[in-house]
Amino acid sequence: MISAKFFDDQYFNNAYYAKVGGVPCKEMNSLEVEFLFLTNFSLFVTYDTYKQYHTELRNHAMRNGECNPYEVPELEQDPHKKVEKEDEKNVVMMQTESPQIRPQQDTVMMASTPY
Repeated sequence: MISAKFFDDQYFNNAYYAKVGGVPCKEMNSLEVEFLFLTNFSLFVTYDTYKQYHTELRNHAMRNGECNPYEVPELEQDPHKKVEKEDEKNVVMMQTESPQIRPQQDTVMMASTPY
């Protein structure tokens, strides 16, 4: 639910998620707020962290016989990691101008309210 709100411009309200999850809407709201405070409102996860948890969950499920290993997909390579070609390994890149960097503005995220 929180990831849908984080990534999508349009998402269902908490009452819908509560109904689907079989919990009261008030509890869903409090769980959302509690989660956000426990994560210090930091919802971004690095590829390495995601890979670590994906691997641990996949291994746990396979060890306990709870799933067929072929049903759980392997994690794809980091799409942001540059794959070097053999002939590019010894190339030295030089930056001639420094890029214009804007100072990062503080962002505030607020928990949703019931509708």
